[in-house]
Order: sequence, then structure tokens, then C-alpha cells
Amino acid sequence: MLEEKEVTLEEAVNIAIGHMQHGNYRVAEMVLQDILTAQPDHHNSHYMLGLARYFMGNIQGALEHVEKAVEAEDAAAEWWCNYGILLNETGRLDDAINAYDKAVEIDAAYGNSFWNKSHTLWLAGRYEEAEEAARAGIEKDPGSAEAWLNLGTAIVKLGRLEEAAQAWEKALELDPNFAFAWNNLGNVLRDMGQLEAAEQKCRKALELDPNHAQSMNNLANALLDLGETKEAEEWYRKAIMQQPDYVEAHNNLCITLIRQNRFEEAIQEARVALSYRPDYSQGLMNLSIAYRSIGRMEEAQKAIEKAAVLDPESAEIHAELADVLFMQDRYADAEIELEKARKLEPDSPRVYIRLSNVLERGNKIEEALEAIDKAVEMNPEMPEAYLRKGSICHIANRVEEAKSYFLKALEMKPDLPTALLSLAELHLTLGEVEEAKIYVDKIREHCADMPAIYHTLSKTKKFTAEDEDFKKMVELEKNVEHYGLDQASILNFALFTAYENIGDYKKAFEHLKKGNDFKRQQIPYDSVQQEQSFENIKKNFSAERLKELEGQGFESDLPVFIIGMPRSGTTLTEQLISSHPDIHGAGELMEISMLDLQFGPLNPENCAKQGQWYIDQIKKLDKGGAAKRITDKMPGNFTSLGKMVSILPGAKIIHCRRNPIDTCLSCYKQIFARGQYWSYTLEELADYYNLYLGLMEHWREVLGDRFIEIDYEDTVGELEPQARKLIAYIDMPWDDACLEPHKQKRAVLTASKMQVIKPVYKTSVRAWERYSEELQPLIKGLEKGPAKAFLDL
Repeated sequence: MLEEKEVTLEEAVNIAIGHMQHGNYRVAEMVLQDILTAQPDHHNSHYMLGLARYFMGNIQGALEHVEKAVEAEDAAAEWWCNYGILLNETGRLDDAINAYDKAVEIDAAYGNSFWNKSHTLWLAGRYEEAEEAARAGIEKDPGSAEAWLNLGTAIVKLGRLEEAAQAWEKALELDPNFAFAWNNLGNVLRDMGQLEAAEQKCRKALELDPNHAQSMNNLANALLDLGETKEAEEWYRKAIMQQPDYVEAHNNLCITLIRQNRFEEAIQEARVALSYRPDYSQGLMNLSIAYRSIGRMEEAQKAIEKAAVLDPESAEIHAELADVLFMQDRYADAEIELEKARKLEPDSPRVYIRLSNVLERGNKIEEALEAIDKAVEMNPEMPEAYLRKGSICHIANRVEEAKSYFLKALEMKPDLPTALLSLAELHLTLGEVEEAKIYVDKIREHCADMPAIYHTLSKTKKFTAEDEDFKKMVELEKNVEHYGLDQASILNFALFTAYENIGDYKKAFEHLKKGNDFKRQQIPYDSVQQEQSFENIKKNFSAERLKELEGQGFESDLPVFIIGMPRSGTTLTEQLISSHPDIHGAGELMEISMLDLQFGPLNPENCAKQGQWYIDQIKKLDKGGAAKRITDKMPGNFTSLGKMVSILPGAKIIHCRRNPIDTCLSCYKQIFARGQYWSYTLEELADYYNLYLGLMEHWREVLGDRFIEIDYEDTVGELEPQARKLIAYIDMPWDDACLEPHKQKRAVLTASKMQVIKPVYKTSVRAWERYSEELQPLIKGLEKGPAKAFLDL
């Protein structure tokens, strides 16, 4: 070509440069190839051909020629710098760093070498060195926005978020149209908890570069944290359309779908992310979350374990592993995993929120609240932190505090469904049904398809066949499994109530069984282990052991324990007693179950200490300080009778009994807030009831008259004689207020809370008979044990 056109080397090079400047890279490539055919060692042509191929997307071909170019003794700093960029893009990070160093050696004033080196060091995870290189670049060229961008990128990885934000602000001061800097600034502001500012910066980045997929993803992240789930989903999908292999966007879309209870779709998104990057630990983690949300626990376990192997230094993965352990009631193990997460990421509010869940479930209420306070301190703009604090206070019967935190969450996000639902349930706790309805109606304005609202709604009204809410529930139920097992269970319990209101008892029980079956899939329960547990209690509190502990406890006549099976009349009994002006009803307390945690196994040396600690705790619940008796109606304390008698020999203990089938059916009709895992199948219910009767028989044998027994049917049949019997037993003078327990104004944390705001009624006696056919598995199970003697079929 050169000979045919008689073009000199210099002219040929200028022709190639001209084509390069006009973007005609293919033509420039042909010219440069001809030059190199004639002069294979023409280094400038090798360099230019490398650039042409780079712009054409042929990275390997570009590297081959630039590598030859830098063999020249007079190779420029720019050549070595671009050689470093190509090495970086092909994954040869150490070689790239050496190339940048060579560029600096040739021309120490060439700033590009420093910030490119900074970027490569950042990719290599050498963040301190990346910061050093970026600062060197700024020293050479303080007006380079790119250099300030890379400085921020380096130091953000070192956890210095505010400094990173300042670096990016400096970049924007130098170049207000620098979209990357706006994007990064938005991202770090989100990490700092400044969510609205983060959203604003990301939108600015997209205004400058509307096709930047990363800015779309980061905007969606900020929106998701602000609770704008639908808009977040839209932006994640836009990012994926712009860049189909954007693994992080697929993963984040998965998270958004999980937040909307669209678990099957979330699983698909996680799988797409993993198809592009099989060792993506974050994708595996979110796949685990989606799987466990629909009860596929084995797959969830495998996914999170694989994630933990791939990324053992991830705080988030330890936190998710903690969630899996939490669902198996392995609270101590879950707490250990969260402690690992906290050490890895000490400034993460989400870790502290999760820790509060575990601590609360382990009855460490004050520690749980401290964990939430840490989360709030780190990010005051997170409504979920206030919501969680409210829930813990509610569980602890600190109702007014709970209400204030729920309202705080709503103040931050007025349409937050979980906060509205929590307030509705709180007002039901106080017997304020109309107020509860107001919050339920507010939820329906924003998310009428949320199954959980209908369970709360079912506690506030009676349904008819023409009821629009009833029709909505029937429609929702067709696809409710897509919302996850929890929502499916909740909606079916609501439908049970609706069909029972309508009088269609066959259909009602169908939904009751569905709701229980969905619930059972979510929980761990081992009936063999339960039986062994009860046998151990009998052995540990034999007549001989109780004799050893006798006389070692703390003397007080303050506590009144009300025990029995759940739904056996413990609430009614407490309401009768605590209607007395000198008696404080404390509700279901966890203090007895906390004793082992506080003191270890019971022995003669710590017996009195345990009793005194319990008294000190319950005194705090009597705000006026004048109560002469304080009731504790935790039904499950029947398993701790031996301990209670030993540590508090002066305590009064009332065992509530009720028809076995009515009791079991009433349990089967409840979604318990915690525990009672034996109550979600009829067969396991029967087995547990028989174990309970066996344990109570043991207590009668070894404790004699240390407790009295009262029957629910007698109480609702003849209220006054039973009320007088109870008041006389606890050595208190009679008061007529005890005949009107429904007029008492206080929070009632129990499944029976709607009953206590009404006069005592008899309709729950033998209520099981309308379901006699459906309850045969329960009845047959009860007939196998001591319950047979009490069935009265």
C-alpha cells in the first residue's frame, strides 16, 4: 500500500491519526497494519494500533501491541499508563501496578498514572495503598476531578464515610457534571443514613447520565431504604434492561421482591444473578431468605451455608445464618453469629435490629432495647428500628412506650403498613376496637392486598356473606402462597373467623386446618423431645429433691401464679382477681423462665436469691406501689411448679382447667405470638395435652395442697361463688368489683383479649361440638392418655 501510493511513513502515520480522531478505528487499524508489515518495530504504530483495537473492544489484541510499544527505550509515560489500564482490564493487577510505577518513573508529573494506579490497587483490595496513590495524584494535579473521585473510592472502603463524601464533593466542585461522583456521593450518603439526600444525589447522576445502570441501581437502593418499594423495583428493572448481566441489580431486585412477599419471583431473580456469577455470596444469601420464607428450609440452609463458606468475613451472611438458627429456636447460637456480625461490621444498625430480635426471644428485654437504641443512634432515619422497639415494649407490656415508638415510625413514614398494623393490634390490646379499625382502614388505603391486615380486621368485626372484605379475602386466598407461608397462614386463620361468622362451619374448619398446616411448616417441633423434657422435670423435682429445697426460699405473699394450658381460663381468672382494687394484674410474665439464665440451676444456696429477684422484678410492674398481690398468669409456668414452690413458698398458685377438647380447639384456633409449637396439628395437640395432664398429676403427688384447681365451666356458670373462692384463697377481703372484670381498663396481652372487654359468657363451653367430625384425630389422640377420663363426650 505504501509503495503503491508512494506514501511516506510519516504521512501514513498521520493518515492513521486522522482516522482515529474521526472514530474510523477499522480503517486506522488497516493503515497501521500496513505500516507494521513494512516496519515491524515501529513502536508508535504498535501503540496506535493497540488504541484502535481497544476502542473496537478487542482488549487482548490491544494489549499485544501496546506491550510491544513499551519495549521502546523512549516509551512515553502515557504509553506505560495505558499499558497498565489494559493489564488491569485483563485481570493482571500486579503487572498493571508495575506499569503505572514505570510511567511515574518516566514522568512524575503525569497525574493519570497515580489515579489509575489507585483504581487498580482498589480492585486488588489494597485500600491503604490506593489512598496513598490517589493523594499523590492530587498533589501532582489538584484540579483533577478523577483523582478526587478515586480518593473517595479508596477511603470509603476504609470505613471513613464522611471523608469519602468530602472527596466526592470536591470532585463535583471541580466538575459539577461528573455523573460518577454524584452517584458515589449518593451511595455513601445512603450508607451514612442520609436517605433523602442519597436519593437526591442519585437522581442528579441520572439527570447527567440517563443510561447509567449503576446510578439506577443506587437510586433504587435509597428508595428501598425509604420504604418506596414499588418505585425501587421499577429502577432495578430499568438497570437490568440497561445492563442485563448486572448481577447486583438482579440481587437487589430479589431483595425488593422479598420485601413485597413475592418469594417465588425473588427466587427466580436470585437464580438469574447466580447464573451470571455462581459464587456470588450475596445472591446465595438472598436465595436463602426467599427459600425459608416459603418453608423450603433445607434449601435455605444449603444456600446460606455455601454463602458462609464463600464469604466468611461478611457480617450480613452471619446475620442471615443467625436468622436461620433463630427460626430453629437456637437463640444462643443465633446470638453468637450476630456477635460475629457485629465485630465485622460494628456500625451496622441492621445487625443490632436483628440482635434485638434474638435477645427479646431469649427474654433479655432490657438488652434487646439497648441493641435497638444502638441501631437508632447509628441511623435515626430508620422507621423499622422504632417499629422494632415498639414491638419489644409491647411484648413487655409497656404499652404506652410501645405506642410512642409506633407513632414515631409513622411520623417518619405515614403509610408504613407494619406500623399501622402494630398500632391496630395495640389498640385491640387496650380493648379499643374502634381505634384499631381506624388503623386497619388506613392500611387498606395503601395495600389492600396485604393478607396480614385481614387477620387483624377479623378481630374488629363480624363478617357476612356479602361483606366486601370477606370477598376480598376469598380472592386473595387463591394465590396467597405466593406471599409466603406466614401470610398464607394468617389469611386462612382470618377466613376461618369469617366463615364461622357466616355459619359455614365446614368451610371454616377447612381454612383453620390450612392455616395451621402452613404455620406448622414454619416451626421446629419434636414431640419425642417434648416428652423427654417433661420426664426430666419430674426427675429433677422429685419428692426427695423438693424436700431438700424446702425452707430455703424467699418469704413473700405478694405473688399469685395462675397456670394451666393456654386457653383454659387463665385470662378470665386473672381478670376476676385483678379487678380487686388492691391487686395488680401483671399478665403473662417471662420472669420465671429467666431464672436459669440469671442464676443457673436451682440449689439450696440460690433458692432465696431467685425468689427475691422475682419479687423485685414484679414490684417494678406495680407503678403505684400499693398492690398487696400481683398476678402472673403465664400459663406455661405449670412446668415450673416445683421451682415456684421452692423459691417462693408463700406464693399462691391457681391451676385453671377446662374441657380438654374445648381447650385444644381453642389453642388450634390461635396464632400464638411465640412458642406453643405443639398446637398446630391436632395429633400433636392431643399428645401435648396428655403430657400436661401427666405432669400436673406428678405435682399433685409431690406438692399436695400447695395449689388449688378451678374449672372454667364452673366459673362461667356461677361467677360469684368462684370469684369469692379465689379471693378467699389469696387471703384478700372481698370486693364487688371482682364481679365485673370486663370493666377493668388495662392492657391484656393474651389471645383472649377480646373476651375480657365483654361480660363473662357461656358460649365457649362445649363449642367443639359443631366440629365433632373434623376433630376426630384430636379426640382419638386424647383418648390414648389421661385426658380420656375428662372428655365427657
